[in-house]
Amino acid sequence: MSDIFSLINQVNQLQQLSTHNALAALEQLTPIIKAYPTFNGAQQLHFNLYQQIAAPQQQINVLKNWLTAQPQQLTAVFDLAKVQYKEQLFSDAIQSLKQLCQLYPEHHDAWLLLSKSYRAINDIEQAQYSHHQFELIAAFNQQLIQAEQAFNRGDFNTADKVARQLLQQVKNEPRVLRLLAQLAQHFGYDDVAVQLRGQVCQIKPHINQYQVEFALTLFAVKQYQSALDAINQVLDHDIYHLEAYGIKAMCLIKLARYQDAVDVYQGLCLCHPNPAQVQLRLGNVYKIMGQPDKAVAAFLEAITLNPLQGEAYWDLANLKTYRFSAIQISELTKLLTIKTLTDESRILMHFALGKAYEDQHDYAQSFEHYQTANQLKFKTLTHYKSPNAISQTTFFTAEYFKQTALLGHTSQAPIFIVGMPRSGSTLMEQMLSNHSQIDATMELTEIVSIARKLAMQAQQAHTAYPAILGRLTAKQIGALAEQYLNFVQPLRQGAAYFIDKLPNNFHHLGLIKTLFPNAKIIDVRRHPMASGWSLFKHYFAEGHDFSYDLTQIGLYHNHYVSLMDHWHSVLPNQILTIYYEDLVNDLPTTLATVFNYLELELEPACIAFHTNNRAVATASSEQVRQPLYQSALHHWQGFDPYLTPLKQVVTPNLIG
Repeated sequence: MSDIFSLINQVNQLQQLSTHNALAALEQLTPIIKAYPTFNGAQQLHFNLYQQIAAPQQQINVLKNWLTAQPQQLTAVFDLAKVQYKEQLFSDAIQSLKQLCQLYPEHHDAWLLLSKSYRAINDIEQAQYSHHQFELIAAFNQQLIQAEQAFNRGDFNTADKVARQLLQQVKNEPRVLRLLAQLAQHFGYDDVAVQLRGQVCQIKPHINQYQVEFALTLFAVKQYQSALDAINQVLDHDIYHLEAYGIKAMCLIKLARYQDAVDVYQGLCLCHPNPAQVQLRLGNVYKIMGQPDKAVAAFLEAITLNPLQGEAYWDLANLKTYRFSAIQISELTKLLTIKTLTDESRILMHFALGKAYEDQHDYAQSFEHYQTANQLKFKTLTHYKSPNAISQTTFFTAEYFKQTALLGHTSQAPIFIVGMPRSGSTLMEQMLSNHSQIDATMELTEIVSIARKLAMQAQQAHTAYPAILGRLTAKQIGALAEQYLNFVQPLRQGAAYFIDKLPNNFHHLGLIKTLFPNAKIIDVRRHPMASGWSLFKHYFAEGHDFSYDLTQIGLYHNHYVSLMDHWHSVLPNQILTIYYEDLVNDLPTTLATVFNYLELELEPACIAFHTNNRAVATASSEQVRQPLYQSALHHWQGFDPYLTPLKQVVTPNLIG
């Protein structure tokens, strides 16, 4: 694989050389073309170079050779026809254009040039027919463009209406199906989006971009193995497709194939147009794998390549073990004065400086940067709403669970860990994953996906989620449970039990207990000031919108406690609440309670959790690889004078 990336890099360098010395670039490129005729990027550069030196016959030869290697290359066929027409080789141009119009009948410019070519040889009948085709297809394409523009500006009704009208004109038109897939995905109809994307690929299997979009859709709906299979098909057709390698690495990470992802990213570092971004992705994989030194090196290299990319500074801060030097703090502060800095980079740099000053115990300056970062971020959240648990507490009653106890799946394999984010759930996962009978996975979102799918079904049935659960049969409940288990299966290593650690699943304990009545649920709690402060100083890649305002953090915490109280009342003795402070103060006794609840023997490796070298894909990855320390209980106290908005909201007598 490294040879491929080196070759791409070599051609990229020749591209740069061509801007000031076309002949030298041409001389070096010619042997590459002979050795690698299917390298589209090299072939395109080859043609462009002969355009620069105005050599039409060589242009024709290059394009013909390219098409011998890649017969369905749209760009090459059309470029060949244009050169042939310009050189008055009208009969040759007609042959090229007929081939193009057969492969891509939607290409209206090809029909127009075909009409001109026929007219040039005085074949008026064919010229008129081709021009008529041009007019029909150009009008169709203009309507499609208008539908796509409507989609891009959020006018989804117009986009859908026009797309369906166009589909009546041309059945199974792939570009229209593609737009309908975008609409389906936007509205959460994932199954429809996947089906439409797959249909487009069947109609036009030789267009790599359609296959790439299919893979991205599969990835978006968390069908990671299928997404990987789809992107590998792209690479089977075009081994030099850079975008495909980036998507492949994303899939490999989700499938916990971290070293394979590293191999891809290391190759992309050689030839990607945005190497700083690749270094960031590489650094984050190293972080997951527990290789902090390599992660730091990658993040620092990203800064060298692009000092204005705020993500790199935050990634360093988010390692928790990295300390910024005085020089770095000074440089980072100067960067904040640059007016062209993106909003996102500015936010991330303030978060990084907050961590830098916190490490120096300069709490005033630290809080100033954290506060600025959060204020800037919260302003971007135009649609944030405080949580509401009324629908959950009114629907999920003790009587409901009595009625559904025998309807769900009998599996006892899932162990769900929930709680407020930044309260110790990753630590609990790390301890449990050291047990010989328990598999770790990653932060799974499949329960959330099932809930979202049910909400869509509820909307169609003129009801709501979770009330839609009351209409499901035992067979339907079983199918959803099987969907969940099938999703998790590739991430398991063969143990009898596995962990599903997603803190926000506390919203979905009713759904979880409907699907899996025998599932174990561990609720990890932490002092609200400690967890609240930890949330406020953290930047989340997505979600957790409440965490950028101290008052909203307090409201969310109260919502969490209230909802957990409800679950305990309707599911008595079925949920275990564990306090982070108890883990720190008396780990053996607290873990003994956990494993008694799980009906498993406590193993010594669970107490020595920090020796586990498993991959950890959360912000706490480095912290859970260290022994417990008492100071973690009191980090927030240095910022106590600034946390009044949180203290005023959180119920004073609640520990969790």
